[in-house]
Amino acid sequence: MKAVKTRYHDAFDARPARIVASAEPHGENIVTVEYDSRLSPDDNHRNAALTLCKKLKWGGLYSESHPYRDINVYVPARSKDWGFILDAGEAL
Repeated sequence: MKAVKTRYHDAFDARPARIVASAEPHGENIVTVEYDSRLSPDDNHRNAALTLCKKLKWGGLYSESHPYRDINVYVPARSKDWGFILDAGEAL
C-alpha cells in the first residue's frame, strides 16, 4: 500500500474531462476515470483513487489532502483519527 495521487484533466478535442489516479512506480499503476458531473469534485477524485486501489488489490484506510489545485493525494492512514478518511476496504 502506497500513496495514491489523483489529478483532474479538462476535456479537450473528443476526450471528456477525467481524473487520472496513479501510484509509484508508474506503468501499470494508473487508471483514468471519466469525470461524473453528478458527483462533487472531491467525490470524483475519491472514486478514481478507489478504482486504482481495487485494480492494485490494495485495501485499508487513506487520509486525503489537497496539496495543489486539481490534485488530491491519499496516503495510508493508521486510524480513522487522521482527518478525512477514504476506506478502500480489505485488500482483495
